[in-house]
Amino acid sequence: MVLVVYVVTMGVICRSQLCTWCNDYSMINNSLAYDPGDWRMVDIYSEFLTRSGKNEEADMYLRRTLDVLPSGTVKAVLGRAKSLIMMGNSVLACEMYEEVYRSGGEGTRIPLLLNNVALCGLRVGVEGKEAGLKLIEEGMGLETVEH
Repeated sequence: MVLVVYVVTMGVICRSQLCTWCNDYSMINNSLAYDPGDWRMVDIYSEFLTRSGKNEEADMYLRRTLDVLPSGTVKAVLGRAKSLIMMGNSVLACEMYEEVYRSGGEGTRIPLLLNNVALCGLRVGVEGKEAGLKLIEEGMGLETVEH
């Protein structure tokens, strides 16, 4: 009898724990319930919602991403600018990319930043095209770190 109670109890506990990770939606929601300020999960969830066509809810999480992202690093600027682009504010995002690129600080010679600055330059027109193409070539020549 004790064995039956033990097996049933373990079965229920294991099922509830496993369902925490059974799909993207439940994993993200459980993570956000545990830590609502986890900027990585907020960012991932906003992208998930956008891909799922839930644009109104995605917009809410994109705005939240801007609030919870840390500041002061190139990665943070890239994250903020990406959220702005997803919200339709590519002009401000391009200004942020340009500002970081021109600062010449540590971490500004990374392919993702160079490509984004190049794409923003290409949007401007012919005068930005040559500069943009040079940045893309430079970015392609740099080593990347896989995440």
